[in-house]
Amino acid sequence: MIVVILKRIQGSSMYMKRAWGILVVLSLIGTVFAAGCMTQSGQNKGTVYETSLKVGDMTEQLKTGNIDGFMIWEPVSSSAVLSGTGKVVAYSKDIWPEHPCCILAASTNSLQKLDRNVTLGLVWAHVKGTDFVNDPKNHDKTVQYIAERTGVSTAAANASLKNIRYIYETNASAVKGFYNELKNTSYLNKKVTDIGYSNEDQFFDSFVVQDYVKEVKDNLAKNPNWMPASTNATIKFGALTANSHDIADYAAEKEGYYKEVGLNVVTKQYANGVALMDGFKTGEIDVGSFGLGPATLKRINDNVDITIIAGANVDGSALVMKDNDAIKSLKDLDEKNVAIPGAGTVQDILLRMAAKQNDLHVRVK
Repeated sequence: MIVVILKRIQGSSMYMKRAWGILVVLSLIGTVFAAGCMTQSGQNKGTVYETSLKVGDMTEQLKTGNIDGFMIWEPVSSSAVLSGTGKVVAYSKDIWPEHPCCILAASTNSLQKLDRNVTLGLVWAHVKGTDFVNDPKNHDKTVQYIAERTGVSTAAANASLKNIRYIYETNASAVKGFYNELKNTSYLNKKVTDIGYSNEDQFFDSFVVQDYVKEVKDNLAKNPNWMPASTNATIKFGALTANSHDIADYAAEKEGYYKEVGLNVVTKQYANGVALMDGFKTGEIDVGSFGLGPATLKRINDNVDITIIAGANVDGSALVMKDNDAIKSLKDLDEKNVAIPGAGTVQDILLRMAAKQNDLHVRVK
C-alpha cells in the first residue's frame, strides 16, 4: 500500500515531504501494532498442563513418564526425592512465603450441638500436639509419628520437617489473602452475599473463630497443667491421605491428649480437601484438618457450613519434577504436564501462582 502511494506521487516534488510523512506515520502504526501483539501474546508465553491425580498414584505416574511432575504436600514430596524419582524445582515457600495451608475446622452444626467443653478439649489437644511436634526434644518421636501416619520412610519424614511450620493460631489476613487468590480463578461461582452475608467482613468474622485457641492459650500461659473440663464424646475426624500437615493431631492421639479430656476421636481419610468437605456436607465428620483452599471454596460455592477453629501449618508443599537437565526452574514448565491432588486445592492454587509468576498459564488436561 505504501509502495502504491509513493508511485502515485512520484515526480511531484511538492507532495514528496507530505508522502514521506505519511510513510513514517504508517510505519509507526505498524510498529506499535506489532509491538502490541507481541505484548499481548507475551503475557502468557507458554502453557502448563494440569491434571488431577490421587496422591498415591503420583510417584508411580512420574516414574512411568505419564506426568512430568506434581505439586503435593509433605512428606510425599520428600519421599519422591529420596527415592530418586524426582527433584524439587520449588518449595511452596519459594512461590508464596509463609502461605496459609491446612486448618482445623468444625461443622458449624456440630459446634452448635456439642458441649462447648468438647470443642475446647479438641482445640486444647491440638495446641498440645502442636507444641509437642515443635519441641526439639520430641524430634525423633515426631519423625516416627510422621512415618507411621503417612507410610513414608523415617528419612523422608525427617526431611519433610525442614519445609513446614506447624501452628495453631489462624492468621485472618492470610485467610482473606487466600480468598482473594481464589477470586483470581474461575472456581468461585458465588459471592458471600449469595449465602446470606452482607459483606466479606461479616463472612470472615463468622468463618474464622479464634476464641477457642485464645482461651486455651491464655489458660496454659497461666498454668501449663491447665485443661478444660473432661467430657465423654466421640468425634468423627477427617484427615487427608499421606499428609503430615495434621501431625499435631496424630501426636495428640498418640500422646493421649484426647483421652485426657474424655474424647474418642475416630479418623476417616480423604483423597483431598474437596472430598473432605463433601464429608462435612453429608455429616460423615464433625471436624477436619485440611487445606484452606477447599475449605473456602466449598464454604462459599456449596454453602457447606464450617467454621475454622485453629490453624495447622504454613508452607509444606513442593513442586517435584523429573530429575533431568531439561527442567531446572519454574521457567521450564512450558508444555509440561503437572499433577495436583484436585481442583481448588492449595496445591492447585500454588501451581497457578507459580505459572503466573513465570508468564505461563495453566490449562486443565
